[in-house]
Amino acid sequence: MPALIALSLLALPIVEIAMFIVVGSYIGVLPTIGLILASSIAGVMLLRLQGLGNLARLRSAMERGDTPTGEVADGAMILLAGLLLITPGFITGALGLLLFIPQVRKMFWKLAGFRLAVVATRRGGPNVVDLDRNEYYRETRRQIDHDD
Repeated sequence: MPALIALSLLALPIVEIAMFIVVGSYIGVLPTIGLILASSIAGVMLLRLQGLGNLARLRSAMERGDTPTGEVADGAMILLAGLLLITPGFITGALGLLLFIPQVRKMFWKLAGFRLAVVATRRGGPNVVDLDRNEYYRETRRQIDHDD
């Protein structure tokens, strides 16, 4: 599996350059550059829009007391989609656009068989020591040093 990933990472730039040449020969250099810039701008906008929406869903799940496993997985996939769309290239752009679709993200997680563990901590749990005002005082560093 690592060899396949390494081979894919080596082949991707070559395939992207070939796509630039093919698309550029059909529509010209400036329109090709315009498409690449437009996809990068769209990637930033989609990343911001869907990322903020995902943060809101994550926050509401935490407020309900649920473990936000799905929201964390979606956030990771949205980040990957944004990075792919911002990266110059037609293939990475197409993959990035596909990953912005929620059903495609769910299908990817099912096919890849990823397991995600989210550990949540809550305030006010059993590890919190509750002190009254008369039980709490602050020592400065100088007072601690003089006690030695």
